[in-house]
Amino acid sequence: MRVVVLVKMTKVIRGNPYRTDNLEALLNEKNLALAVNSYDLAALEEAQQLKELYGDVHITAVTAGPESAVKALRVARGMGADELIWLDRPAFAGGQEMELARLLAQEVSGRGFDLVLCGLKSDDVGTGMVGVALAGLLGVPAVTRSVNIGLQVGRGSLRVERHVGKGNREVVQCPLPAVVTVERSRQAPRYPGVARYLTAGKKIVRKDGTAGLQPVTAPVIPLETKKAQPRPKKIFIPDENLSGADRMKMIMSGGMARKKKKKAQTQVSGSEQLYNFLLKHGFIERL
Repeated sequence: MRVVVLVKMTKVIRGNPYRTDNLEALLNEKNLALAVNSYDLAALEEAQQLKELYGDVHITAVTAGPESAVKALRVARGMGADELIWLDRPAFAGGQEMELARLLAQEVSGRGFDLVLCGLKSDDVGTGMVGVALAGLLGVPAVTRSVNIGLQVGRGSLRVERHVGKGNREVVQCPLPAVVTVERSRQAPRYPGVARYLTAGKKIVRKDGTAGLQPVTAPVIPLETKKAQPRPKKIFIPDENLSGADRMKMIMSGGMARKKKKKAQTQVSGSEQLYNFLLKHGFIERL
């Protein structure tokens, strides 16, 4: 079985590699460092688990970018990848996801594959477009947000568990070849082996990532980055007729109105019910 894993380096905040919601820190280059995309590490872990379960699995790690992208291949080799491909090309900026997908599709289709694994999204840009676009260019099915992958009997299809929110899982069957994007899971990826990591340079195959590839027409051009605008809270004035304690409760609860007390239902005795029935149907007259 030929498994291709796509890996990349991402820009993360120093000291907080998975906290990318601090926009001001991300815009300052001094606060940033390069690290292997955490979602791609989860994809490498899934590939290695398939190899350990089924044996005859050949893992090829592919990355595209400048020389700094090679570190992702070293980590992939340390985690068990058998073959390393580096598509030497200047770094892709935001809005060039389709161009990156075309470059990867050209390489993957040229070598043949049964399964392509990649991270659900990147830690920095996080569009999540490359994996799905790659499947479209290759003409194969795509399964997103995978948390567990297994081969069906006969190995002609996959059994994939997908994360669908609020802890729920959806189990789907998908024919091979296919592209699967992997979600981060609670199980941490294995630590790269030191010996394999240090000797990974001898395994890297460098290819020109600029030859024979035409840019995608009408690319998405990033214009600016804006902060999220919080919704203004509704200003309220507590009712003056309420007591001081009730007004304080409304202020501390964010202005939530007090729940209206339900009126207690009066219980009617059996004799009274019988009297009302006879009176209603004219059997007796009201005294």
